[in-house]
Amino acid sequence: MSESNVDYNRIEVLEPVWKDNYVAIAANSSNEYVPYLSVYLESIKANACQNTNYDVVILEQSIKDENKRILKEAFETERNLSLRFFNPSVLFENTNLHISHYYLCKESYFRLSTPIIFAKYKRLIFTDIDLIFNNDPKILYDLDMSDSYVLSVIEPVWSAWVNTKAKITGIDIMDYSKNTIKIKDPHRYFNTGVMLMDIDKLNKNSFFEQFLSKLTNGVNYLYQDQDILNEVLDFNLGILPWEWNYEIIDEKAKKIANEEIREYCSNTNKSIIHWIGSNKPWVKPDKDLAYLWWQYARRTPYYEIILQRMFASVKNKSALSKEDFACVTSYRKNILAYWRYKLLSKITFGKRKEHYTTKRYLWKEKIKKAKKIRGGV
Repeated sequence: MSESNVDYNRIEVLEPVWKDNYVAIAANSSNEYVPYLSVYLESIKANACQNTNYDVVILEQSIKDENKRILKEAFETERNLSLRFFNPSVLFENTNLHISHYYLCKESYFRLSTPIIFAKYKRLIFTDIDLIFNNDPKILYDLDMSDSYVLSVIEPVWSAWVNTKAKITGIDIMDYSKNTIKIKDPHRYFNTGVMLMDIDKLNKNSFFEQFLSKLTNGVNYLYQDQDILNEVLDFNLGILPWEWNYEIIDEKAKKIANEEIREYCSNTNKSIIHWIGSNKPWVKPDKDLAYLWWQYARRTPYYEIILQRMFASVKNKSALSKEDFACVTSYRKNILAYWRYKLLSKITFGKRKEHYTTKRYLWKEKIKKAKKIRGGV
């Protein structure tokens, strides 16, 4: 491996629970997301084959011991099911774990550690937890990877953004694809919410070292670790069938009438259903296919907590003033305005400087208010 600041002697490498006939699955979560993690785990258990062993590991740094106990008891109801928790944060000391969107967290970067943590495994399924399995994970695990290091689905929304020259939070996606993450074909940008990973190949080519270098290069990535994986792996990625990461796309994206979106939405095979972005079924139970998520949610020990949070969210939203509502709905525009006024306040003088400084402060307060409201949702 190349030189780095990581002390590998401090790193524990996980041993597989079983010697053979197992499926290895990993995901990341925070303590706040435990109720939704429980739904994800329930979907794995419900679709698991009795003749196969399932070795599930959650990468985390904050889940409380009591929640770990509850989750293990709920999941390990059969001898072929194992659930463990692992904290890989030592691997990310002195790195920039930039949070790019309010619905993302630092734990999402933990997937970059998989080549090191799972070095004794041959392959691994790694997923987000805002999704459910509707089919046996073993089918995904056994797919032919050929020469690919990772299998993942092409992101249909990203491709649509490229075609329409869209800007997200002021960033031109085509320019960002070519000049920031430097992928050869912007239409091959992958969604890493579901990945089948060949651990041996990743380690033979020191990919963790390459991932880590991107966290110290000063770039604040638009979609965090997903952009890093796309940048480093690029054409070492193989295409996973859409049925293994069927994304619930918002209405704005559906209005972009390109072939990728039309083909994607007509796909009837949904072995994994993924509610990307802010389209969470626990916040918006009327979202597409959310009823399937709730079918699993009802079986978990956190069902009442999920309901309580949802009702509190509705109550908070209904109690919002027009001003507060505007702060939330104009969140991204307010961020752009804040940075504009911040820049102007730095390069002007006298009354103009005072004017722009005041504007900068006002927009900063709007952003803070929106973050506070969203934090309670």
